[in-house]
Amino acid sequence: ERLDAVVFKALEKDPDKRFQSMSEFKEELIGLEQSTGARGLLARASFKLSRSRRKLGKWVKDHPLLTIAAVLASVLILWTGVRTAYTASFLFAETAPVADGLTWTEGKVMPEPENFSDQVRTLTFICDRRRNIAGDGSPEHVEALDKTARLYMKYGHWGEAAQRLQQVLSFVSKQDGAMAFSTADTSVKLADCYRLDHKFETAEALYVNALNIYVRLTGYHNDLTAVPLTHLAETLQAERQLVPAMTRYRLAVDIFRQWRQQGLPEYALALSGMGDVLQERGEAGAASEYYQEALERWKKLPDAEVNVAICLMRLAQAYEKDHKFEKAEQTYALALDQVRVALGPSSQYVELLKLSLARSLWKDQKWIEAMQMADSASSPSPKK
Repeated sequence: ERLDAVVFKALEKDPDKRFQSMSEFKEELIGLEQSTGARGLLARASFKLSRSRRKLGKWVKDHPLLTIAAVLASVLILWTGVRTAYTASFLFAETAPVADGLTWTEGKVMPEPENFSDQVRTLTFICDRRRNIAGDGSPEHVEALDKTARLYMKYGHWGEAAQRLQQVLSFVSKQDGAMAFSTADTSVKLADCYRLDHKFETAEALYVNALNIYVRLTGYHNDLTAVPLTHLAETLQAERQLVPAMTRYRLAVDIFRQWRQQGLPEYALALSGMGDVLQERGEAGAASEYYQEALERWKKLPDAEVNVAICLMRLAQAYEKDHKFEKAEQTYALALDQVRVALGPSSQYVELLKLSLARSLWKDQKWIEAMQMADSASSPSPKK
């Protein structure tokens, strides 16, 4: 009975109730040996252990090839188990959206031409000449400033463009009044620059001001307000204000439909943004409906290959979160093909999409296909 008590204590589920060290365990056994008269208990156990070691050593010497084979088999089994557990831990993980780092764009920023500096110098010279001849803030001077700003915007120099548009806005608001259409139009262009330059608070204030002018002049939201509403929603979403962003997206979508402006890229942008917000709020089923409509719109627009790819990625994620794994797998496969076309076969998003597809296959209990797809992702960085 005392021996049983020692054994049960050594096997206690609660670590605090076990022996706290080997010396404590040894002392308990020695005390048991002395109290029960079981002389040589530890010595006999030690002898049996050493005899087993000698037998094992002799077997290893007599069978060297079998020993090597057994060691290699053990290593292989251990490596397979670790690899499977590693892959499973990734496939079960709810990772961040695969399209992070890609943004919905209405068009691509064009690469700078070789004569870009010459174009800037020419327009700057025209601005200075018109200011000197026609006067500071004259219509001719404002027109030259606006052309310079548009050139900077074309090639993605948002800060430089914003400086010129700030001057244009100052002159226009003085000449036409703070509540004029020209003031609102310039505010929207300036807000676009700040938004694309990630200065969201300034962009938000300018969009709100422009929308107030449009509504005050026309009396209600109409075709003039749909585009700035969409970009305001984008800005609010970037600031993590999801509920206000969703309200603006929904209003913009309704206006686009009411005024039959579904051919504009901003309509597809509003639908996509609505899907993003709903997915972030955990409403994957509703998000997939907006993504499907947005996908049809992006496909009809020129130079929108990247947006089609992003929309397919997000739609696949929505299906996966909604436990529609068959649809998710089909859509991930389509997204993979589209990314290869839009971004090239060596894009990091190709590897990320393979792993996302593998995760969906794993959740759908297609273990072999999931492992094969995960193995086909050659880049190590997405696996981390």
